[in-house]
Amino acid sequence: MREEENKKPSRNKKVVKLLRKRWIFPALYLSSAAVIITGALLFQYATGDKTKQAEDPQTAQVEKENPATPVTKGAETVKMPVAAEDAVSIAKRFYRENASAAEQQAALVQYGNDFTANTGIDLVAKDKKVFDVVAALSGTVERADADPLLGNVVVVKHENGLTTSYQGLGNVEVAVGDKVKQGQVLGKAGQSTINKDLGLHVHFEIRQGGVALNPEDYFNKTTADIKVDAGKKEEVKDSKKPAEESKTPAADREKQDESKKPADEKKDPQN
Repeated sequence: MREEENKKPSRNKKVVKLLRKRWIFPALYLSSAAVIITGALLFQYATGDKTKQAEDPQTAQVEKENPATPVTKGAETVKMPVAAEDAVSIAKRFYRENASAAEQQAALVQYGNDFTANTGIDLVAKDKKVFDVVAALSGTVERADADPLLGNVVVVKHENGLTTSYQGLGNVEVAVGDKVKQGQVLGKAGQSTINKDLGLHVHFEIRQGGVALNPEDYFNKTTADIKVDAGKKEEVKDSKKPAEESKTPAADREKQDESKKPADEKKDPQN
């Protein structure tokens, strides 16, 4: 018993001596703080995802059913089919159904006695010289050959049934199957039999699903903006009517109208 009693005072003295150290309380404080912070972080990590789903279960379900898709490269912007836009002008515009009579007349293509609606635009150099014709969009060459009426022709195929056509070229620098980049030279401006009066030029078309569209409506717009509706299809389909009617001169039409009158109206009243 006495031995135990003698040990207790000795232990108490050691504790008191230890507590008298200046560093003991800061050390105990820092150790306690470290334990508390570590416990809080572990608790937050373990319960963070569950808390998020509990706060907005509907959003979590939507994200699960529709995972985010990677961002894809944006659609190209349609450019003029020339290297220097300021160096060319539009000699003949696309035939528009809602244009004025004068504009429609200027947009007709004459070959012999036949008149057809222009299904693209015709570009000429302001200095009347030869110029490079470039791809308005990236794509794959679908056609590259010579046509007796249109001259050398290059057709480039793009996505979603979109094609661009370059006609009347003086030469062709690509072949069928080639992958071309936007701005790549396809050939040089030349002449065609059907548009001989324009001299050195290039005839440029944009078609969506085979339907000719007005290129001027889509320059500096993305390919995603190129869409064909029923109205556009009707416009292209019916655009040749005025051209066919224009084949008959006014004098001949008056004779035809006169011939359709009843016989009684043609007789001289005095007779």
